[in-house]
Amino acid sequence: MFSLKVLEKFAETIEPLKEEIMSMVLGKDSKPIDKMILIDTLERLGIAYHFEKEIEDQIEQIFKFHAKDLEDGNYDLFTTALYFRLFRQHGYGVSSSVFDKFKGEDNKFKKALTSDINGLLSLYEASYLGYHGEDILEEAMVFVTHYLNHAEPQVDSYLQEKVTRALKQPVYRALEKLEARYYISIYEKKESKNDLLLRLAKFDFNYLQNLYKKEINDLFR
Repeated sequence: MFSLKVLEKFAETIEPLKEEIMSMVLGKDSKPIDKMILIDTLERLGIAYHFEKEIEDQIEQIFKFHAKDLEDGNYDLFTTALYFRLFRQHGYGVSSSVFDKFKGEDNKFKKALTSDINGLLSLYEASYLGYHGEDILEEAMVFVTHYLNHAEPQVDSYLQEKVTRALKQPVYRALEKLEARYYISIYEKKESKNDLLLRLAKFDFNYLQNLYKKEINDLFR
């Protein structure tokens, strides 16, 4: 049954958490890759909407100052794919040629990449943002899918669940709130998890559930 007191309690708890996380989003001393990982985590946990303008501003700045490094091939597979995906998701033009450096002389993706599960997963998720005719992203999807299916037993529990989920439901195609509910459950298992993000995600999810109950109650009054 809906409780107004519960709703108010959640709202009171969420605000100070938002303030702390806001300082992380705006942090001037953070490396660009750490900022992009933070943004990606906020989106997966379903709490990015609290910081929508700030996130857009941060991505704009990172694109402005680091897009050339991306195009010049100065990043590893994980970073390249994460930047590519987030830039495209937020409307910035990035060429799929940034992945050319990961191919060998035979024009196929290098087998050495298969030891980098994080990188492969990042590439797999990026491949879903390909445009028609971008063969390299179609090739990437086939290449990565094969190796991720074979790599699952070799990774830690957090990463294994993340891989399994991605193969069933790529993050780009997932419904935000359903994905958030799932990702909260596996983010808890990550050794390097950020407790502030996790707490806000849990409180926010429960807050929205109670808010929906209130709206339903109001509708049928």
